[in-house]
This record gives sequence, structure tokens and C-alpha cells, in this order.
Amino acid sequence: MRKAIVTRRLIIAASVLASLLLPSTARAELTRIEMKIAGMDCATCAHGVSVAIRKLLGVDAVDVSLDRGLALIQLRRGNRVTLQELRQLVKHTGFASREATVTVIGELQPDPGGAALSVTGPGTMLTLIADTARPNAYKTVRERLAGTARGITLIGVVEEKPGKDGRDRLVVHEITGQ
Repeated sequence: MRKAIVTRRLIIAASVLASLLLPSTARAELTRIEMKIAGMDCATCAHGVSVAIRKLLGVDAVDVSLDRGLALIQLRRGNRVTLQELRQLVKHTGFASREATVTVIGELQPDPGGAALSVTGPGTMLTLIADTARPNAYKTVRERLAGTARGITLIGVVEEKPGKDGRDRLVVHEITGQ
């Protein structure tokens, strides 16, 4: 009986250690967001937005710049924050969110006519779009999609309005990591 308990504990410890050490695309997520915000015209406005964003589970740090009309948000690993959630929060505080530059970890998926990024932490899908100024980044995405390694970290701009299918569209600027 005691030996079975010790064995079970060793198996659990090994599983936890493996999940911490091995790269995983099953827990994809946003890691950094730089969101443009319209309508802030005083320091109290910027402070209110900052306080509201800080309350979201998974937010590590927030810096809201009144002068630039920008919120820079760093997220913790394992977060489930979505852009939709942030947009709603900004709207609820009385302002309008605009485009957002994001760093996102996800798994590439084939999509009719192109590629998509499955952001499975929060359970969303982003349609990937080529940036005419940086076509090589999207070309690399397509090459990775054709291969076996689907995990990827992308930096790009999520357009203000979703596409016709209701999904956010990520204009791919850069591939980092994996």
C-alpha cells in the first residue's frame, strides 16, 4: 500500500515537471498587448482604465499613456485574457478601443485561403493576414503550416473590426521564438 502511494506521488511529480519543462502549444495565449484607446482626455481617465485592466485575472502589468492614447499590457503565462474582453472593459470605462499590436503564442491551423492561429488558452481563433510591408513573415507562416511544427509566436496588429466571419484578423509582422 505504501509503495503504491510513493509510486503515485512520483508519477504526479514527474508529470508536473514535464509540463513545466516541455514546450507546449496546448496552452496558447496573448503575452503582450499594446492597445490604442480613443477618448481619454485627462489623467483620471487614464488611471481609471489602468485600474480596470489591472483587475483582470492574468494581467501582470499595465501602463496607460494619456499622451499617446495607448495601454501597454503584460500578461502572465497561463492567462485566458481575450482582446474581446479588453475591448469590452475599455468600452465599459467610457472609451473606445482601436487596433492592438499583440504578441501571441498559438498553434497554426489551415484556413480557407490562408492560415489561422488557434489561441486555445482563451479559446479563440485569429485569421492571419499578410502585411504588404513585411511579406516574408506571412510566407514563413505558410511554410510552417505546410510542415509538422505548428506551434508559433507571432507579433502583429489585430485590426479594429473583425472580418466577415466574426473573427479577429491578425496582420502578421514578425515571428519570434519557436
